[in-house]
Amino acid sequence: MTTTTYFLLLFIFFFPFISSAQTPGYLGKRASLIINSSTFPAIKGPTRNNKGLESFGPESNGIGLNYEFEADFSYAYKRYKSLGLTVGHYSTAQEFFTSTDPVDSSVDGQDEHRVFSEISVTSISLIRKKFRIGKGGLAPFGNYLFGGLRANFATGSILEKTTTYASPTGADFGHGEILPDPKFTQFLFIYGFGNNLIFKDRIIFSMGMRFSLPFKPSTLATLTTGDAAGRDFEDKARFRLFYHEFFRINIGVGVLLF
Repeated sequence: MTTTTYFLLLFIFFFPFISSAQTPGYLGKRASLIINSSTFPAIKGPTRNNKGLESFGPESNGIGLNYEFEADFSYAYKRYKSLGLTVGHYSTAQEFFTSTDPVDSSVDGQDEHRVFSEISVTSISLIRKKFRIGKGGLAPFGNYLFGGLRANFATGSILEKTTTYASPTGADFGHGEILPDPKFTQFLFIYGFGNNLIFKDRIIFSMGMRFSLPFKPSTLATLTTGDAAGRDFEDKARFRLFYHEFFRINIGVGVLLF
């Protein structure tokens, strides 16, 4: 048996092991950066510009959409698996009712407020993707499933309000502060699927769907001290974000880094 034949037999025998030990990544590139834009309908409340079936005011302002922009950095640590850190931001709005004590303490009752407030959300997510071998996936290329954890850091501000004063002259003196400290954090499980297409061995086009569920779907406000109006804002805002986070469609464009 010739030397060439020996080498050919050795290659055939070891080829499966060599293939399975190939370096992760597409053409050796493991890291990618993708800029995503996701959209979701304004359900159970208005958008920041007061669009949606439940807009602020006596009439509906039609269908509204909210948008989020995200930067996703991922690294392929195995041939079919990657870990990623995603940072995003979006703004939406909500309507809620609350009350404050009248400025004149001698007046009985409370000032009642109908508030149209903005919710500004900055998010950080840790995501693990599993690329599908049977669908031709190879991290970070092809079809994948993913799951992870997301933290929403939300703040609020008043865009518009109407007030019914306890005193006939209450408007002359104003009312108590409605949003004393409108900040809270919400944690969610996220999962979904997507597909990364690569062009020119460098440019990535990404698309997918994502679902989210908060750790406690029926959670109430976490504030235990402070003005009741702040708790009213947070309690309503947590459910508002739940409806927005539940389902999203996203597309993105990115690049293979190294």
